[in-house]
Amino acid sequence: MNKEKLNCLQLFSILFFIMSAPLTGMSLIGIFKKAAVDAYFCPLVAAILGIPLIFIFIFLSNYKPDLTLGEKIISIFGKKVGAVINYIFILFILLFSVTLLFNLSDFIVSQFLPETPKYMVALLFASIIIYINTKGIETMSRVSLILFAITFIFFMVTILGLFPSLKIDNFKPFLEYGLKNPFSGALYILFLNYFPIFTLLTVPKNQITDKKNYNKWFIGTYIFSTIFMFGIIFITLGNLGINLSQLYQYPEYIVLKRINLFDFLDRIENLLSIQRILKIYISLSFFTYFISNTIKPHNKNKVLPFFILIPMILIPQIQYRNNTQFNNFVLKYVPIYRLVFIGIIIMIFIGALFKYKKEKNKY
Repeated sequence: MNKEKLNCLQLFSILFFIMSAPLTGMSLIGIFKKAAVDAYFCPLVAAILGIPLIFIFIFLSNYKPDLTLGEKIISIFGKKVGAVINYIFILFILLFSVTLLFNLSDFIVSQFLPETPKYMVALLFASIIIYINTKGIETMSRVSLILFAITFIFFMVTILGLFPSLKIDNFKPFLEYGLKNPFSGALYILFLNYFPIFTLLTVPKNQITDKKNYNKWFIGTYIFSTIFMFGIIFITLGNLGINLSQLYQYPEYIVLKRINLFDFLDRIENLLSIQRILKIYISLSFFTYFISNTIKPHNKNKVLPFFILIPMILIPQIQYRNNTQFNNFVLKYVPIYRLVFIGIIIMIFIGALFKYKKEKNKY
C-alpha cells in the first residue's frame, strides 16, 4: 500500500482538527475577553473575513499540484530565499505547536493528574505523536477520520445535554457596542484558527485519490468547522454567562459539568472532554508531519519527528512558568507573530501568481 495516497475525506478530517483545536484553551480566552457577550458572533465574522483565504488556498493547491508547500516555495523564490521562507514557516508552526502541547499538558494535569509533572504528560503524547508520524500521512489521516467521528458524536451529546439549560439573558445586551467587539474577537480567532489551514498544502493535491472533489471538500470543511466553533462558544456562553466564561481557564470544560442526560446520566464531563484531547493530538501530529515534510519532502526517516518533538517539550519548561505567563503570551504575542505569518502567506500567493502568469505567457 502506498502510504502517501489518501482521499479528500481523510485529508479534510485533519483540516477540521487543525482549525478547531486552537479554540479550546487558547483563542477562546481571547474571544471572551475581547467580544464579551457578543463572542458567539466571532466565528461567523471570522469566516466571512477569511473568504480570501479560501481563494488563496485553492490557488496554491492548484499551483504545481505535485509539489509540497515547501517545494512550491523553493520553486517560486529560488533555493536560497525559498529555504529562508521555509525555515521561518517552520519556526511559526513550531512555536504554535509549543503552545498547543503546553495547553494540552496543563489541561490534563490541572483537571485529572494534579500530582503529575507537565513534562511527563508532554513526553507521553510526544511518544504517540512520533509513532503515528513514522506510519506516514495515510495512516495519520485514517486515524484522524476515526477520531473525527468520535469527536462529532461527543459534540452532539454535549449540545443535547447543555441546550435545555441555555439562558437567553446570558446573550444580553445584544450587540451593545455594534460590531466592534465581534470584529475584534473575529480577528483574534482568524489569526489562531483559520491561518493554520495552509499547513495542509504540505500534502500535494496529486496525492489525493479523488482530487476532483478537493475544492468542495475544502469549502465544506471550512464551513463545518466554523459552525462547530460557533456551537462551542454559543453553548458555553449560554450556560455560564460572560462573567464565568471570562473567569475560568477552561470554561468549555467547566460547562460540561452541567450535563444531565435523560435525568440519570450525569458526571460525564471527563468522558466528553476527550474530544478536546483528540483535537490537539491530531493537530500536533500533523504539525510535526508538516515540519518534517518541509525539512525533507517525502522523507520516511523515522528519526526526524523525534528531533522535532524535543524543542516542543523543552521550550514550554522555559517559556511558560505558569498559566498567567501562558495566557499573557497567547493574548499578546501569538496574534502578533501571526500577522507576520499572514505576510508570508500573501507573499507566497503573489509570488506564485506572478510565476504562474510568467509560465503561462511562455506557451
